[in-house]
Amino acid sequence: MISLKKIHEGQKPENIDYMLTVLMLIASLSFLYIGIKNIFSGNNFGIVLCLFGTISLSLCLLDIKNFQGKTTDQFAWLKNHIGRLIGAYIAAFTAFLVVNNTFLPNVTAWTLPTIIGLFIIFRSINKLGTKPLNIKS
Repeated sequence: MISLKKIHEGQKPENIDYMLTVLMLIASLSFLYIGIKNIFSGNNFGIVLCLFGTISLSLCLLDIKNFQGKTTDQFAWLKNHIGRLIGAYIAAFTAFLVVNNTFLPNVTAWTLPTIIGLFIIFRSINKLGTKPLNIKS
């Protein structure tokens, strides 16, 4: 998405962009399916899968919206980049916490970094504001 800096002006994504979005969509739906299945079988880890599946599904839907040219926000690419960059940091921190955790319940160790990180992502993106495309008639 970072190469799509002019998507608000109608820039078209490459085939690789579509392919990655479809793969992420499949992974998101798989996470949700397995998560729901685990919850109904009494496994609390299904909560983690549903949380990650929901977040990744919302990112896929945002990509699809952007690919269809439905954004006028000049900073759409930057917001997307910031969110995914912080998301990668959240994933790394979660992995470290889960591997080295000796005091938190398992589900908490998996979800707490995501909850805190989402707050940071939303705060950072909201600080950018929205700068709509100036269309001159």
